[in-house]
Amino acid sequence: MTPSVGAASLAARLVGRNGEYQGNEYFIKGEDFILGRAFECHLMLNDNMISSKHARIVHANDQYELQDLGSTNGTFVNGEKIDKKALRTGDLVMLGGLEFEFVRPVDVSRTMVATPEAMAELARAKAASVPTAAPAHPTSHPAAAAEVVKIPKAGGNLIGGLIPGLLMGLLISYLIPLLAAAFQMNKAGSLTGSDLLNTLRSWAVGFPGMYTHEGWKLFGLKTVPGILVLVGLALGPIIGGFLVRRLSRRGAFGSALAFSFGYLILGFLIQAAVLKFGFAGISSYYPGIASSWGGWGNMGVVLAYFFGVTLVLSFFGALLGGGRKN
Repeated sequence: MTPSVGAASLAARLVGRNGEYQGNEYFIKGEDFILGRAFECHLMLNDNMISSKHARIVHANDQYELQDLGSTNGTFVNGEKIDKKALRTGDLVMLGGLEFEFVRPVDVSRTMVATPEAMAELARAKAASVPTAAPAHPTSHPAAAAEVVKIPKAGGNLIGGLIPGLLMGLLISYLIPLLAAAFQMNKAGSLTGSDLLNTLRSWAVGFPGMYTHEGWKLFGLKTVPGILVLVGLALGPIIGGFLVRRLSRRGAFGSALAFSFGYLILGFLIQAAVLKFGFAGISSYYPGIASSWGGWGNMGVVLAYFFGVTLVLSFFGALLGGGRKN
């Protein structure tokens, strides 16, 4: 049974006073109402100064109490930092850079004179909240569904972070080694456009295998080009994981896991495309770190190795992308 319009008018709520939430009402439903950046919060807020689970409003004994959940930047009521505080109509709640007014129509505000007109209005609202018999053919009313509202965060979804993270990660992983090859060819006096294209093609074909110990041994730290290649291989997933976490605002491990799967799939697809999807011989382009398992078995091991190294590197980047205590 949904609450009547009168009951909704008496419900406690938070009213946005600034930013993208200004003028919006968020009804407080249930005994435990969580506010923060996390997706599972009852009121999901888009503000970098707000922790994942920043504060909660507890409803017990006909009283609403605001409690800070160990947030990084604190919770404030009427300009005063609090650990917990009972709320009354008119209180201004500040979380990060966002401000909300607590409104409970059955309260008499400390700042409001209880005039006969105001008391009459309150009596009318209470009378309207008395339940009536349901009509034979009930119809819905937009105002009758006073539910907890979750506000989607701008750019706060996984795909919105994954796409730029993967693009930047692959760009760095391909571009820096290509610059290293250009440096080496220029030093030898043989730098041409066709040489660079052939180098890029060779890199795309061998790319997944470059993340195995066999691939890394080809470069080492004894020459400038070798150092640049290793830097590119490491820096691509680190920056990619950083961007996915920062833009999607998901957890570090979830961001790294999503990035690593995407990185593995795109790396393999680029390799297959360069080889014109000649899958019959694609396994021959993988280093023989598990040759006794046959071509396809060895290929599976190399791809797993590729995924594992990428996961570690992107997880490190995702940790850096958190930027604050949740």
